[in-house]
Amino acid sequence: ATARAGAKVRRASWAQFSEGTAPVYHGDVPWLPGCDGAADGGDRRTLSLADLGVAPDAPSAEQLAAVKEATLFWHPDKWQQRYGDRLTRGGDAERILEAVNETSRKIVALRASVKKRHTADSSGAG
Repeated sequence: ATARAGAKVRRASWAQFSEGTAPVYHGDVPWLPGCDGAADGGDRRTLSLADLGVAPDAPSAEQLAAVKEATLFWHPDKWQQRYGDRLTRGGDAERILEAVNETSRKIVALRASVKKRHTADSSGAG
């Protein structure tokens, strides 16, 4: 329930962020936990399904769907397409895109883990 509540708050923050037209600064982005590129070392944290609002015991299809959605959303090229002008006007573009790249790498690693677990579950069920 906590993971879903956190995801709901993040979605609301994202809706507000995405609808905006103002320049974007690093602090304006509703980052996933541990993915803000902060110098405090938080960026070393790995992502979990809970960070995406999915319970670890959720059905595999729900887990895979959440990871796929995050993969598409945090893809660096998509970010550049969606927010490039706003990033440039904000002046934090390089810092933000570095953090987006790191977020994308973490999501790809989570996706591989979820797929591996899904494959193991599928082969073990038969």
